[in-house]
Amino acid sequence: MSHKRPYSNIWKAALLQTIQTFGIMSGHLLDPSAETLVCKELFAQSLGKTKLSIISTKFLGDDLMTLFWIAQFFLELLRHVSRKPSDKLQGILMIDEADIYLPAMRVPATKGPLESLLKRARSVSVPAGTFLTKSEEAWPSASGPL
Repeated sequence: MSHKRPYSNIWKAALLQTIQTFGIMSGHLLDPSAETLVCKELFAQSLGKTKLSIISTKFLGDDLMTLFWIAQFFLELLRHVSRKPSDKLQGILMIDEADIYLPAMRVPATKGPLESLLKRARSVSVPAGTFLTKSEEAWPSASGPL
C-alpha cells in the first residue's frame, strides 16, 4: 500500500518556482567566477601584520538576503577560529549596524552565529577583537542630553 501525499506536487512546484525566482533575481550571487570569501585569506598576514579587509553587503539587495549572507559569514568565522587557534591577535571584526544582526526582540538568522562567535571569543580568549556599533542617528547628539 503506497502512502501518497496529496500536497507533495504543490510543494515541489512551489520549491521549483522559488529556486527559479532566486536564479533570476539573485543569480549573480552564485557566479562561479566571483571572488569567494575565505577567512584564511581575510586574516592572512603579510610582514607580520593582518591585512585590512572591508566587506560591503549593499550589493546583496534585500534585508533577508543580507541577513542570510551575514549569518553564513559568521558561521565561516566560527569555523575559522575553531580550526586555527592562536595566541596572537588574528584580526579585529567591526560590525556596523550590529542591532540589525543581534536584536533584543527578534531572532534573525544572524543572531545565533553572532552570539556563538562572541561567546567563543570570550570563553576561549580567542585573540580577535570584536566591535559592535549602531548608526549615528541612534546615538545622542553631542549638544543634546546624555
